[in-house]
Amino acid sequence: MLTPKNLRFVGFVIAGLVLAAATVWNSQSSTANAGADEVKDVKLTELRKERLIALREVASFGSRLFQNARIQFESLREANRELLEAELEFCETDAQRVQVLETMLTSCKEIEERARALRVGAQGTEMGVFRAKADRLKVEILLHQIKTR
Repeated sequence: MLTPKNLRFVGFVIAGLVLAAATVWNSQSSTANAGADEVKDVKLTELRKERLIALREVASFGSRLFQNARIQFESLREANRELLEAELEFCETDAQRVQVLETMLTSCKEIEERARALRVGAQGTEMGVFRAKADRLKVEILLHQIKTR
């Protein structure tokens, strides 16, 4: 059952992911020419792939540990932020970045719907709804920026 506490947790994770996406987006935009040369480097690609696999495992284990109250939220948030950064770093094209961000957007929309349902059921707050909406809008802004460049 989704409780206000669980919704806040998911909201924090989404907020962390959105922040990470914005950070990676800004760094990639400013180093677009350098990034094109790096993508051609096979060794760099292999290292990024290996890091991505490792971070997927970290996020997976972190999620299970958090559900069992064995790690703090901040550790899980950090793991998910790093995973998103790695996902975006591994993307070689804007089309791939769009795909990663669209997956995030789907999650943000689900969280926003849950926040509204909790508010209607008097288990959530208007602030939770606005935070979920702000997270969704941030991802939509990043998607728009990629699609229009």
